[in-house]
Amino acid sequence: MQTAPDITHEITLDAAAARWMIEVGQYQREKGRDYLLNRLLLEMGGDMLLSEISKNNIARFIEICREQKRGPATINRYLAALSAIISRARDYWDFNVPRFKISKFKQKEPVENLRHFTLNEAENIANAAAPYLRPIIWTGLYTGLRLGDILFLTWAQVDFENMQIIYNGKPGKNQSVPMVSKLANILRELPRGGELVFTKNGRPVSRMGRP
Repeated sequence: MQTAPDITHEITLDAAAARWMIEVGQYQREKGRDYLLNRLLLEMGGDMLLSEISKNNIARFIEICREQKRGPATINRYLAALSAIISRARDYWDFNVPRFKISKFKQKEPVENLRHFTLNEAENIANAAAPYLRPIIWTGLYTGLRLGDILFLTWAQVDFENMQIIYNGKPGKNQSVPMVSKLANILRELPRGGELVFTKNGRPVSRMGRP
């Protein structure tokens, strides 16, 4: 009598990475993702079962990355990719996976060296810019909004009565930021030739910098 084959619920890192690419990875736009996965498979060992990945394997992989002069941010990208594959295998495919969290091995990244400008320096930067860029710069300085939110700002979002600018925050929710009098005066002087606040010769400003 023929018996049914045993179900092992095991999968190799190579097979899991390939399946993850088909189901998830191909829909994500991440620069260098394919190279990153290939290096991960090469250095971790693509034929290794996910369930066999140990803390020592992760520690050794990090050591290899350091020997090859890879920085903390790059190492964290590798670990994030591995964690995503393992999570998918556990939550959607019902395969055996390591019982520890890959995120525990996350490397500490250096704090960015932020540059703070004085008011005089900010004024010099704005005044040295092209005339159509100055209001954009002042809006960023006075509100802290992201460039994308500023470039696509519409007049409907500028509330002069309540002295605030409304922008799209979390999905489905609008948020607002106070508008100081100087910024309000700058925006009031702009021509209203269309829906967008910031334009150049009647056309939307798509980017900062030289044409």
